[in-house]
Amino acid sequence: MFRKTLTILVLPQDGARVKRIVIPGIAPVFLLLAFVALVFYSAVILFQHNGQDTRSADLDRLRQKAVKQNVQIHAFSEQIRLLRKEMDKLTQNNKMLMERASIPEELKALTSLALGGSSSDTRELASRSPLRQKELIRQLHSDLDDLLARAGYLEQNQHKLDKYFEDARSILMSSPTLKPVKGYITSGFGYRSHPLTGKKEFHRGLDVRAPKGSPIVAPANGIVVSTSRNAGYGRMVVVDHGYGIVTRYGHVSKVYVKPGQRVKRGEKLAAVGSTGRTTGPHLHYEVIRNGITVNPIRYLSRR
Repeated sequence: MFRKTLTILVLPQDGARVKRIVIPGIAPVFLLLAFVALVFYSAVILFQHNGQDTRSADLDRLRQKAVKQNVQIHAFSEQIRLLRKEMDKLTQNNKMLMERASIPEELKALTSLALGGSSSDTRELASRSPLRQKELIRQLHSDLDDLLARAGYLEQNQHKLDKYFEDARSILMSSPTLKPVKGYITSGFGYRSHPLTGKKEFHRGLDVRAPKGSPIVAPANGIVVSTSRNAGYGRMVVVDHGYGIVTRYGHVSKVYVKPGQRVKRGEKLAAVGSTGRTTGPHLHYEVIRNGITVNPIRYLSRR
């Protein structure tokens, strides 16, 4: 079929001679192939151009996302730094508080565990290169874990401190440091000559001279154990303050409490009198610790 030819006649408008163009039969095939090749090449070029535009747009989006993430990470890093600074301040305050309050060593050791922390500067790490986000994020996670651990230590320590101060306050309020009656001490704790017999004997408390009817108050919080009569002490009140401490009040004329009653520091217990064996109105006051009488002055001097 390639031997056939294609004849094209060109007819000029001015009546000139007709021109004849003879095209070999194979030429149309080459023209068709050239056209197809041109279309295919144009499609390839267009596809590559569109692909480059898409990749460029994706890259721009990734860059914007990276910048945004860097800003967020830097802000988070700054928050962690400020939080670490505040936690360091809180830890130091707790440490000073324990030193001033003579806190036991085991609590001090617990607080020391909450000191310190990461020494790395995440802001410096981030400023080196925006492409090191993974390293920065790992550091931030490490810092956050460190802060959470320290917060746990501080919380545990705070519970122990609260319990310690609660117990210390309870012990303080149960310590008979308040003078039970206003008056003058006429006989102290220790050996003396008995005012009635003249014999040398051990005096187990304090004798405080005061007018009859003077109020006798609880020197500390406690529970009234008994309100009874005794041959030597006359009418007597006994109060248990806990922690092994008991107080006795002898020779009273009136009793304002009853057994089992809880009394607070400064609350009125009885009135000064001269019941029992006595030379006149006064209060016989004893402090017993773990079953042994001790000098009440020890506690009164702590005020």
